Amino acid sequence: MTQQYENWSYDEFLTFFLISAANADLEIKEEEKEFILSKVDEGIFNKVKNKFDKNSDYECLQIIQSFKGKYYQSGKDVKRIYADIINLLQIDETYNQMERAFMMLMKRVIV
Repeated sequence: MTQQYENWSYDEFLTFFLISAANADLEIKEEEKEFILSKVDEGIFNKVKNKFDKNSDYECLQIIQSFKGKYYQSGKDVKRIYADIINLLQIDETYNQMERAFMMLMKRVIV
């Protein structure tokens, strides 16, 4: 399942991760989409969003984990991704229970 994603660029991986975070509260708000688009171009966003929509939550976690050795090996890599996710989740000035639960899970997944 994750083999079809193994050739993704860092931008595609980051987009997938940010879409997963934005969707933590079951909706991607316009501000969150704009934040993601400030990181990557719209073509990548649309391609990755289409892939995201075809996967379950569990499959999305497996996809994110599959990139551990490639795009987040060091503490510096993890901090950079973590900072992007925190910035994304705080963009709408709320940090709800579902987003907190997502972050707790991501701490376990990416560390």
